Amino acid sequence: MYIIRLLGYYDFISRIIKLDEKTRVKHKKKKPRKKHGKNKMPPKHPGIVQKLVDRILDGRIFSQRPERLLQEIFAKVCVQPSIDLELVPTTVSVSGDGTCVKTGASPYGRRTCECKKNGIYKCDCPRRFSDPNATWGWDSHSECYFYGYMGYFMSTYNSAEKLDLPLYLRFVDAKRHDSVSAVVALAKFRDLYPDLTVDTFISDSASDNYATYQLLDAWDINAVIALNEKNSGNSIYSKILGLNDNGVPICPGGRVMVYWGFCPDRCRIKWRCPRVCGKCDSCNACGSCSPSMEGLSTLSQTGI
Repeated sequence: MYIIRLLGYYDFISRIIKLDEKTRVKHKKKKPRKKHGKNKMPPKHPGIVQKLVDRILDGRIFSQRPERLLQEIFAKVCVQPSIDLELVPTTVSVSGDGTCVKTGASPYGRRTCECKKNGIYKCDCPRRFSDPNATWGWDSHSECYFYGYMGYFMSTYNSAEKLDLPLYLRFVDAKRHDSVSAVVALAKFRDLYPDLTVDTFISDSASDNYATYQLLDAWDINAVIALNEKNSGNSIYSKILGLNDNGVPICPGGRVMVYWGFCPDRCRIKWRCPRVCGKCDSCNACGSCSPSMEGLSTLSQTGI
């Protein structure tokens, strides 16, 4: 019975993804040596998120991958019944996050050469892999490499039932950064569920970049994204003390700063020093503040 089910599984997969013998035979993928600590592996191509966002806003649809069929099956069998039962509202807040998915296949493959019989135990000959698409990725939580894929999942929370409901599942290269997966997943999600309206996108600091905010703003989606604190310790001057009840920043001297317009290229609101603007005669924090005559401070729309 187990063999019959296994053959049925492979027959199902072969209908979606054709893996011939040439696809399975590849060179062994060496495990990287560089460690990244608690950080994720950086994107292979700098600026790739902005390039993807530009293509998405130009109308490009990412629907050619074979996994599209599996996503459509999941949408019709699982998500649509949840929508019909009103477990998933038509206006929905979604959260997206990536996770490491280890494969059961061996990263070493099986030999296809006769080198071992000839006394050569280490060779670079191509090998046969049962999971040829698996790659090495970095698990920032466990601080170690894993062999498999990176899964990026989007879900929504049902407050009445107190449970998370999955809406979109995607498996990508293990080296893929979550910032890349997030924008592509959002584009595919909107294409897969045209009747659902995404009200809010919730994510960790991997999506804290201008390109993602640009995409969300174009689609009128609220952003609830953790700020990336990677460069939080590089400030030269004293930080602001916080915000008052109206959302206006308080300078290191304890005074309300002066609004000075909006900076569109950096998507930031500008605030000036109250002493420089003549709102007060002196300030006890002048010695530790910026020596600039503008006394200028800028705050991102998405955070301080």
